[in-house]
Amino acid sequence: MALKLNGTNSVAAPAYAGADADTGLQCGTDEVNLVTGGTARLKIDSSGKVGIGSTSPEFKLMVADAGYSAVEIKADRTSASDNIGGLHFK
Repeated sequence: MALKLNGTNSVAAPAYAGADADTGLQCGTDEVNLVTGGTARLKIDSSGKVGIGSTSPEFKLMVADAGYSAVEIKADRTSASDNIGGLHFK
């Protein structure tokens, strides 16, 4: 699959795309979006915050589901003493 540079650089037509014109990488002002089907699915903003399902992440990593469906996050532990803490549910 060839990678092409698209002059519009919008979410509907990302700057860097393959054969599917509405799926790719869109570069905004101090942000980068991964786009599928014409919708930004993952955003990295200028402060380094990452949003999955959110276009304006409030935390270092924010996972959002507008439909309030179950959001599953899996974190593999390498030993029984590994801790996973600081989770915030809103």
